[in-house]
Amino acid sequence: MSTGPRRATFFANSKSTSSAASTTNPHLQAALETKIADKIQEQASLIELRDLSKNLYAQLEKMLAELESLESGTEVVAQIMDHWNSVLRTISLASTSILSREESARQSSQGPSKDDDELQRKAKLPEKLVRMPLTN
Repeated sequence: MSTGPRRATFFANSKSTSSAASTTNPHLQAALETKIADKIQEQASLIELRDLSKNLYAQLEKMLAELESLESGTEVVAQIMDHWNSVLRTISLASTSILSREESARQSSQGPSKDDDELQRKAKLPEKLVRMPLTN
């Protein structure tokens, strides 16, 4: 039981020495207040940094979603561009076929007849284009 009162006197002595030290050494008190103010400022800066980091994270997530949609759009554009080559080639073939028909119709006609009129009418019609996949 002798330890109980000793603890009480120890705490009482520590309070009196800390208050006595703070009153006797104003330079130490000012240094502690400065350190506390610096820590409060550091905490405020860290809170601001945390908030800015959250905003940056949200913006980056939004940007990621937009980039994913752009990526899929880019793939579609690439597919369309791949198809344009075959479309232009098909148009070229069709126009070449029309020109060759007109030329053959001119060479075969020797005089105006009913068959020549029909050949000219057929020559003016475009070539029938059928869409068939080239790859399976």
